Amino acid sequence: VFRDYQAPSDQAISRHLEAHLRPLIAFLVQARPLAISMGHAIRHLKLKISTLPPDTTDSEARDFMIAVIDNYLRNRIELSDQLIAQHGCTKISPEGDVILVFAHSSVVAKTLIKAHCEAKKRLRVIVVDSRPFLEGRKMLDKLVEVGINCSYLHLNSVGHVMKEVTKVFLGAHGLFSNGALLSRVGTATIALLARNANKPVIVACETLKFS
Repeated sequence: VFRDYQAPSDQAISRHLEAHLRPLIAFLVQARPLAISMGHAIRHLKLKISTLPPDTTDSEARDFMIAVIDNYLRNRIELSDQLIAQHGCTKISPEGDVILVFAHSSVVAKTLIKAHCEAKKRLRVIVVDSRPFLEGRKMLDKLVEVGINCSYLHLNSVGHVMKEVTKVFLGAHGLFSNGALLSRVGTATIALLARNANKPVIVACETLKFS
């Protein structure tokens, strides 16, 4: 959108650009529920647009906003995931852990792959899945591809395998200021079973998902 953008000659770029984005953002909201991370990204873009000087040319505005997006992707998502994966590796025992994960989380997958491939830690992963989306299959494919020993089961079997588990790793859609976690349906069941079995639950969540 920013690469193709051209402002009318009689309007300030910052005002017109925000109005130009409004129907596109509305389309995103209609297409899927607005995630916390999406809301943060939209507010970040609007804030940067508001700082554009009135005499900014189209090409300067395009270059500036593309740089804003690139920096946001790099600092808030890519580097954030790398740091979480690096820190998450320290939570996995060198002697070996049996780690339970639920559905698919890209940052949890990166953490486990880093622990296996770079830190050379022995681990076995139990991938728990649920209908209707069966996202765990994507997680399973990623882990098996790098040689991690995995088991796959559905949510209704978690109570049976929890005694084998040493740690639970979960992804998140959002983390609230009171510490409450927002994630896919079934996460609370797994966390409750882990608590009853006295198993540590570790959540991998980027700051852009904080609310």
